[in-house]
Formats: sequence, C-alpha cells, structure tokens
Amino acid sequence: MKQQNPLNILIASPCAICTPHFETELELAQGALDKGHTLTYLYCDSSLPTCEFNYFHDEYRCDLCINMRRDGLRLLSPGVVERPLLMLNENDLRRIHQLENNLEYLSDLKSFFIDNFDIGWGVLSTLTGFLREPVPDLQDQRNKNMVEKTLIGAAQVYFSVLNHLKRERFDEVYFFNGRFASLRAVMRACEKVGVRFFAHERGSDKDRYQLFQNSLPHDIIQTNLFIRSAWEAATSNPDREMIASKFFLDSSAGISHSWYSFTSEQKKGLLPSDWDESKHNLVIFVSSEDEFVAIDETWLNPIYVDQNDGIRRIVHSLTGNDDFHIYLRVHPNLKGFDNTQTRFLNSLTAEHLTVIGADSPISSYALMAKATKVLTFGSTVGIEATFWGKPSILAGRSLYQDLEATYNPKTHNELMDLLSKNLPPKPKLGALMYGYYFTTRGKTFIYFRADGFYAGSFFSKNDEKFHVLSPDARPIRSRLRISYLKRQFRKMTGPINKFVEK
Repeated sequence: MKQQNPLNILIASPCAICTPHFETELELAQGALDKGHTLTYLYCDSSLPTCEFNYFHDEYRCDLCINMRRDGLRLLSPGVVERPLLMLNENDLRRIHQLENNLEYLSDLKSFFIDNFDIGWGVLSTLTGFLREPVPDLQDQRNKNMVEKTLIGAAQVYFSVLNHLKRERFDEVYFFNGRFASLRAVMRACEKVGVRFFAHERGSDKDRYQLFQNSLPHDIIQTNLFIRSAWEAATSNPDREMIASKFFLDSSAGISHSWYSFTSEQKKGLLPSDWDESKHNLVIFVSSEDEFVAIDETWLNPIYVDQNDGIRRIVHSLTGNDDFHIYLRVHPNLKGFDNTQTRFLNSLTAEHLTVIGADSPISSYALMAKATKVLTFGSTVGIEATFWGKPSILAGRSLYQDLEATYNPKTHNELMDLLSKNLPPKPKLGALMYGYYFTTRGKTFIYFRADGFYAGSFFSKNDEKFHVLSPDARPIRSRLRISYLKRQFRKMTGPINKFVEK
C-alpha cells in the first residue's frame, strides 16, 4: 500500500559484496518502493581507493562488487534512481590533498577530525578490523600506506555525501553499520546536515535485520534503552521469561542464532587438570581486543589501558595470596592469531595463574559454573554469569553495563576490594532483559531468504522468483586472507598513488 506522504530516501552503499548487508539494502529499497517513496541509491563504481570489503582495490573484487550491485538492483521494482557515490568539487579535492599524512601514533589518529567527522576513529576501526591487531604500529610503512589510503577514501565519501545531501533534500538515509571509515563518513555527513539516518545491522538471527536511528549499533546508552523498552513492551507476554532464558540456555548448549558458536567444539564439563575446589577460583574471560578497541571514546576502558594492562595488574596484585587461583580463558575467536594481545597472553606466567588457550577444549561453561567469581572486560559471558547465579565483575565497557546485573568498579583498588569480598550474585532481571532483547531484536526479512550467515536469495516482484546473488563468501574470505592478501599487502610498501585528480 502506498503512503499518502511519500518520503525521499537515500541508500548509501559503498560495497555490494557483503551478504547479507547488501541484501538488507535491497530489502529496504523494495520496502520503500512498495510504500511509494522516492528512492536514490548511491554506489561505488570502483572509484574509491579502498573499502572495508576490498582493502587493496583488487580489480577482480571490484568487478564482482559492481556485478552484484547491478544484478541486485535489477531485481527491484522500477523507480530506483542510481547515482555514483563520489561527487567532489574543487574545494573538496583541495581539502583531501591537504589531509594530514604524518600520523605516527594512535593518539594522533584518534584525535584527527574533519569537521564533525571523527575520521581517525573510523580509519582505526577499519585498520584493526583488517589486521586483527588492537595496537597497530603506525610507523610501519605498510600500515602507514593503508592508513593514508583509508583516510583519502573516507574523506572522499564524507565530502561526496555532503554534496548529495546539499543538492537534494532527503528525508532519510540508510547505510550499513556506521563503525568503519567509509560508512562512518556517511553517518557524520548526515549529522552535519541534520538528516535522519538509519544504520542497519544483523538482527537476532539470520532471518532478521535491525535499524538504528541516528546512532551506531554499538551505542551503549541507546542499546540500554532498547533493552529496557523491549522488556517493558513484552510485559503482557506470558512467555517473556522463557524467551529470555532461551538465549542463555542455547548459548550454554553451543547454539547461536545470530553468529557462529565459539564453544560448540569445547568438551562439556571439562575443567583444567589443576582445578582446586579449596581455592578462591577467579575466572577471567578475555575478549578479542581488536573488536571494540576502535569504536569511539565511549568504549575506552574506564580503569585500564586495555585488557592486557588489566590482567597484568590483577595478576600482580594477587601475587602471594595463596587463597586465590586465576584461570584465564582466552576467547576462541583469537585462535591462530599472532598479535600484541595474544603474545602477551601467551607470555603470562605466575604460580597462581592458569592460562587456557583459545583452542583448548576446556569448557567455558564448566569454568563459569565452578568459578567463585567471574571477571570480564565486556564479553557476553559477563551477563551469562549473572543468569547462572554467579557474581560477575565488569572491568571494561559493555552493552549490558547499565542493567544492574554486574559489579562495575571504577578503579583498580575498587576491583581488588570486590575480589576480596564474599559477593552475592546480582539479581537476574538485567540478564533476562538482555536475553529477551537479543533473542527478539530486529525485523523479519520479507524479500530476502537467508541460507546461513553469508548466503541467500532475494525475491524479485518483477518475475515472482527468488534469485541467488552471491555464493557463500567464507571460502573466498579465507583464500584472500591466506594467499591473495599477502601478495597484495606487499604492494602497500610502495609509494602511495594519487586517488584524487585535480
């Protein structure tokens, strides 16, 4: 049914090779057309020097992306206005050429802005996500080249989207995620002009997507409001607690509906051979630092420099205390990675410490069940521990930090004081609210039919058929990371090319 007051909608899509996010944009586009809205789709025609899904601007990847986009847009009902993303004027080109290119330290990058655009944070998020390195060395020539290319690409997107928004009045803008450099550029351009925007992301399972109005999906305050609102809205639902509990029951059984389970290969009930019931057993669950180190300032650890610093200080403070034993569970997501975090964890030794490697079959849930206390730096295990009746201490930032479900010390001394006390577990209410929200969040796809997390088909109203747009991308990603990216990465050591022509 067409809407009485049609909107003018813009979808900014630098990349079309990322299932299910591209298909989510097709879903949003077809939904807008169904309602009689005017729709403009901004696309990259291989003009960007780099993007989050093709870091080295490989021609094959660009061709694949362009063909995916063309094939996908053909499936939509008529009426889509297609425009190249990049639209730069002389002043924009001048400002891009004048960009700072001597960013030697992470602090330089984090403090680097263009207008209201925290471009440095966006670049760092892209860099850490690709390298899987939470503390990249910006004086390394390869990293410097990558930073420079990503800065240029993000600036091009920022100025171009500003120009699109100034040339034509749009009521709403849609884009994926908003965390990484080129996508954060879209978000900040919308904020500068004052246009309502929606970042889209995966929902609670493969059949849903979620929209975040005027915020990042990682916004802690906004997510807290979403969680509480969803719980309140379900007050009359007699199955509310059962739905919430299912989130934790499934997780403990190695079942994940929104992503891959990292515990499914662990051996149920298996504990370390040196487990001693007579000790005060503190289990620390380590997160992969690179996943949240570069979101923005709101995610900076309030106590420590990072997890490595926190673990080092906690282990040191408990040295000589024979009543304690620390079990350090390294997140399975870090399996096989060699970075500053894993090297530190692998080097840790102390008489009262047992490090459990990322690939160990020891059960995280057995550790949680037997622990005297659980300590996390933001891992979901922190809120799971509360559900299972364990005292849970949060030593970092997390989406559940304001649900009154964890102990949240503000200093190292306060944290150590909590470790020395007999703590009761926090009430389960916050955990139930969290579980309910993450089980139900998002909207169900109408036109996209997912086949796993990286593949699916899209229904075209033109011929009343489902069309497969992309194969399973996981093998492609593996090959790129193992061989192709190694070859291309060597090219980064050379002089940077000019991506903006006068």
